[in-house]
Amino acid sequence: MIGNWYFLLLFLSLTSSRTRALTAPCLGKVDAKLRYFFPQNDPYNITLAYTDKIENRIIGEIFRILVEEKLNYRVEKVKQDEDKQENKTNLIHCHEDEESCEDKMNIENPPSAMVTLDKMLPLSQTVDWLGLMDIGQLGPAIRYGWYIPERTAAGPSALLTHWRILQQKEKLSIFEPTPSQYQFVSKMAAKTKMSAGCLKCFDGLFTPTWCQGSVSPSNGCALVLTTFPSNTTMYNTSVIIEEILQEHFYVIVAFVGDGSESVVSFMEESSRDTNNSYIVLHYHPSALTIKNNLTPILFPECNDPLLKRDTSDPTCIYSANKLTKIAWKQIENGAPDLYSFLERFVFSYKDYDKLLEFYNSKTEKHPSLTTEQIACKWLKHKVPGKSGNMTYWYNKWHGHIKTRKKKLYIGGIFPISGTKYIAPELAIVAKMAVDDINANKTMLTDYDLSLDIKDGKCEPDVVMKMFIDIIRTKAISRFSSTVGVLGPSCSNTVEAIAGVSKHYRTVVVTYMAKGSISNENSDKYPYFFRTVASNKHNKYAFTELIRKLGWNKVAAITQDGQKYS
Repeated sequence: MIGNWYFLLLFLSLTSSRTRALTAPCLGKVDAKLRYFFPQNDPYNITLAYTDKIENRIIGEIFRILVEEKLNYRVEKVKQDEDKQENKTNLIHCHEDEESCEDKMNIENPPSAMVTLDKMLPLSQTVDWLGLMDIGQLGPAIRYGWYIPERTAAGPSALLTHWRILQQKEKLSIFEPTPSQYQFVSKMAAKTKMSAGCLKCFDGLFTPTWCQGSVSPSNGCALVLTTFPSNTTMYNTSVIIEEILQEHFYVIVAFVGDGSESVVSFMEESSRDTNNSYIVLHYHPSALTIKNNLTPILFPECNDPLLKRDTSDPTCIYSANKLTKIAWKQIENGAPDLYSFLERFVFSYKDYDKLLEFYNSKTEKHPSLTTEQIACKWLKHKVPGKSGNMTYWYNKWHGHIKTRKKKLYIGGIFPISGTKYIAPELAIVAKMAVDDINANKTMLTDYDLSLDIKDGKCEPDVVMKMFIDIIRTKAISRFSSTVGVLGPSCSNTVEAIAGVSKHYRTVVVTYMAKGSISNENSDKYPYFFRTVASNKHNKYAFTELIRKLGWNKVAAITQDGQKYS
């Protein structure tokens, strides 16, 4: 009995201990005492969203090793389902639509995942209205598309890399599978769980009516390999299925799920013997496309790939997306060294490509290696140093973990959505300007600018609420480091915050609004400035214009309503 109590007490003492788990460190001796994140009064570990994607897993392990061994935070991984529309709810407290988030975006209890490293988003997508922070891009742009082997594209017909080839059955013969290839792929597809995204599929295959027949298993159509069906806004399988039907593509789509790597490897090896080829529907760069040296089939450009993509237009699905680092806003003040590291946790296109090549090489030679082991080997693989001598990759890169500059905050109020004037690109341009200043080593060298983007919707009450949200913060250091507000854009929203700003001694600089405030009443609005002339200055230009034109009578037409609306 005493022995049982002894082991129970020993177990409790080990599980409740606030020391690092007894695992072999990757980068050498580390501090055994863990640090915790205190967003309120309770200690929390850092929770990291992860998916089944190879790229996400290897990047996540590199991040975990560095954060645990160099910053001494414990990192816990939270599973995220990439194939569900609601996958963002692991990181936030509300669903995707803005209205359901308005009352929840300021919830201060930690979400299940505080950080995601490689969220795929359109280039102009913002997440600030969700109570999150966009901490910049992780690495290169990612693009979904149709890919074929480079050896096939380099063959006699360069037209194989143009999407029109998919409408010409006689020219797709090189992509027609042999009976044994079709049988292998169809067996793998039949094992895939078709949870969503392909109502017109059967046994994991989507086969258009013109590809059904008894002449051959695929009836002369090309075989397209992909993973799971999806119904996310970024990659909606049903939209691609409709494209195949509308454009009359001679293809059969095989959803092979988790078996995509083995299926593509089988097709790569067997097609060399049978002198045919295959098509893959995937994203690039990825471990799969790099391993098999795949090149894209070219499709028409999306009409508006940056701002308002038409999610029903398949060409927009093939547009470039950014790999975005997203974090819960409380991390910025609650764990500033972690936030600083997140800002600097970036892979160049070359390093990202090399990392995936490294992963493919290690798993091919040593299939038993875990993702954690491969991540550690990557951190310690040899590269040329500054002096020409070989050194660990980490030694060349570790300067990203360094003393943090003093943070200066700028609130930005932009017309991102609403029923009036809409210009979400203004927020993107302002963010680019902030990034340029932070990257310039000759400007504000001891400071780091941070732009907090808010959606004012060109509505006076919304703009006032956004202004209050910017200045109302429980972190005294955050308020004292807020240098001002950039915006708003619409004239009918200016006067209210221009008047309130003097009570908080907060500078407001509008980049577009004209309104009635001018230098004549600067005493009333001492903290308000603009980069454009006010409406009152227009009278001088109008007077000069009328004189030049020699007009004797002028009529002015105005609307009956709120001023400057």
